Amino acid sequence: NAYAKCTDGSANGALNVLTEMRSHNKQPNLITFHSLMDAQARHTDGTARVSLQILEDAAMTCEGDPDLTLFTTAINLQARAQDGSAKVAVHLLACMEKASVSPTNVTLNSVIDAQ
Repeated sequence: NAYAKCTDGSANGALNVLTEMRSHNKQPNLITFHSLMDAQARHTDGTARVSLQILEDAAMTCEGDPDLTLFTTAINLQARAQDGSAKVAVHLLACMEKASVSPTNVTLNSVIDAQ
C-alpha cells in the first residue's frame, strides 16, 4: 500500500508514492486511496483539504463513488484537522447520501464532532 511504501512514513510521503505510481503508468485502486486517506488521518502533516482531493481523485480514478470508509475518514478529518470545516463535513454527508452510501454511527458522530 502507498502508506507502507513511503520512505519517511508521512502523509506527504504517501502522496509522493501515488505520484510515482502514476509516473510508471500504474493506476491506483480503492485500496491505494484507503492507504492515502489513512496516512492523512494518522500523521500531523495530514490535512482535511488533502483528504477532499483524495476523495475526488478516488471518484474519478475508480470509476464510481468513494466507499463508506473513504467518506467517513474524510468527514472525520473535517472534525480533527486544523483546516477542517463543519460545513464541509455536512456537505460530505449529503454527498454520501446522494451516492447511496449509508452513513454509520461513526460517520454521524464525526459530523457531530465537526460542529
